[in-house]
Amino acid sequence: MKKFYLERPVINRDDVLVEAVDNCLDTMYKASYPPITLEELREEAKKYDPKERDKARLFERHYLPHNIHSAILEDYADAYEVKSSLPNTIEILKDYFKHPLVDKWIEGESEHEPGHRGYESPEPMPDEHYEVAEKFLDMANNFFNWNRDATKLYFNVCNVSPCSNRETVEKWYHENGQPDFKIPEDDYWVDGWDSEEEEECFGECADCDDLDCPGRIEYERQEDNDE
Repeated sequence: MKKFYLERPVINRDDVLVEAVDNCLDTMYKASYPPITLEELREEAKKYDPKERDKARLFERHYLPHNIHSAILEDYADAYEVKSSLPNTIEILKDYFKHPLVDKWIEGESEHEPGHRGYESPEPMPDEHYEVAEKFLDMANNFFNWNRDATKLYFNVCNVSPCSNRETVEKWYHENGQPDFKIPEDDYWVDGWDSEEEEECFGECADCDDLDCPGRIEYERQEDNDE
């Protein structure tokens, strides 16, 4: 029987970053106005000659407030662990130098009482030594402050993410056959709706006569997904 040859690596860090970028962009475009999925946006891009796609600037047709954009980006940076842990590690070391703890086995008070693991606090690092250690730790933090994964994620997302300039997005629609197009005010984007509030809001908009009503648009999207 022929042996199966498994080529390595099956997956690498770049594959994970591509997934992070795609998922982050998909979330952003779903949250943008007018909403769209990343897959739908890519299908739209196929309508243009490859040489003309950059000029089409499809991302300028969808608006997302800057604070929502930043929140989504940071959520994905945290979820995919692309941020450097070095600054946090350095702060832990500095605190440990000032408040050290070491393991200590504490014997039972009698032969019938088992011992247990405990801790004790040795003397902290002397101030003159701590000042030197702190200086070198800060130097190390500054020297190793570049993070490849985070830079890749931020660059690739921000390069094609929804536009945070309201006037730019509205201008495109006004110049392309939709003179009445208007983006909702930024308080339309509410973070942390619970299910009851969301259901109540969509319910009120279900019979709305305004075709551009954000609530009605989202309600219809939810209905289509349920089907």
